[in-house]
Amino acid sequence: MTEKISRRTLTKGMAWSVPVIAATSAVPAYAASYCSTENQARIDRAFTEAAAMYQCNGQPSQLEINVYQPVGAINGYVAGTAINVRNISGCDQVFTEDNPLHLTVEILNNNVIDNVGRGLAVPSTSNGTLTYEDFGSMANKPVGTVQRRIEWYFVGTLRDGAEEDLAVSFGDGATGVGRWTNYMVITPGETSGAPTYDSLNLSNEECREYFDAKMETWVPTVNWVFRGRGDATYPIPYGSGIDTRVTGNHSSGVGSNSQDGIW
Repeated sequence: MTEKISRRTLTKGMAWSVPVIAATSAVPAYAASYCSTENQARIDRAFTEAAAMYQCNGQPSQLEINVYQPVGAINGYVAGTAINVRNISGCDQVFTEDNPLHLTVEILNNNVIDNVGRGLAVPSTSNGTLTYEDFGSMANKPVGTVQRRIEWYFVGTLRDGAEEDLAVSFGDGATGVGRWTNYMVITPGETSGAPTYDSLNLSNEECREYFDAKMETWVPTVNWVFRGRGDATYPIPYGSGIDTRVTGNHSSGVGSNSQDGIW
């Protein structure tokens, strides 16, 4: 699934200075696309509706990521971690197939051991769709090697103040071979909130240039923040991820920063 909307600018066609010789000649792919006044209004309306959908009282929507661990968790001994996405916009938010709520979560090793004594259970979610991929044995792999990458998509309504969650379970092996510590990098999907060209049901690239011009001025309408140590929140720049070694976690209202990641 591709969320990031293409911003390619089609080459403008040259003005024809000679009559069209053959009526059956194909129109060059690079010719400027025609766009009627009616379809321009249709596109304008789609962008206006999209802006309203992902705004609250004229302000961009705001989503908050929390990372929770058991109270009193000790690095190397945590059995599970929850990643929650909370709607703190003040209004309900509707996520569609074209613009889903999306997180990418990477589990990376934070130490090097000869014998991997830990494993990841299958992640679970309260709602939405999960996919994940493994990258083989982590034995003797350098710090920062991705062990597993999880993709989470949610389509539906996220009520104001409500949250959806992703749980990641860890399993311990024999302690005699050393503990494996990990950290996570959590990256919100670059959901722009803009309508897609295909959703307008136009034909033969009609109004493509007009649509692309609208996309060039579109500003993403979802702001992401992270709630970590104590009760502090940190903005997440568009297209960026958060490193749990830096942000720490928010555990039952008392956040703590883990110097070697979580776990």
